[in-house]
Amino acid sequence: MSKIDIKVYIPPYNKQNFYSLMGKYFAERVYRRKLPYLINTSSTIWFLLMNKERIIGFSSIQISNEFIDIGDVFVEDENDDTRKYLLEKVLFFIDKKCEKKCVRISLKKDQYLNNLKHYCFKQYRETKNYLFFRREINEQD
Repeated sequence: MSKIDIKVYIPPYNKQNFYSLMGKYFAERVYRRKLPYLINTSSTIWFLLMNKERIIGFSSIQISNEFIDIGDVFVEDENDDTRKYLLEKVLFFIDKKCEKKCVRISLKKDQYLNNLKHYCFKQYRETKNYLFFRREINEQD
């Protein structure tokens, strides 16, 4: 298996470089359907899971005054092990580099990751298509 790397884009970053890798996910109809809530803001931190120069998955975080929201945890092959690996890298970054805040994540029901409880996440809401989880500050240590 080829070496897998994580590229982290922390603002401000080279947008031309970022969109040369991520542009298709924002523009192509097939990805717009899969990722209807995909958005980039001036404060979004991106985690690109790379195999050589090819994206095999990505996620993002948005930090507000009260919360750290984890965006889509998308993997091209829809493999749960790859998705778990990516989420672990995002959570490691949050735990090491971010101020302690409540962390939230929403996942499509078919993308539920059973390792969320291992990271002290608790479900707090459910809709027809999504499950919503949070990890409180006092549960992060």
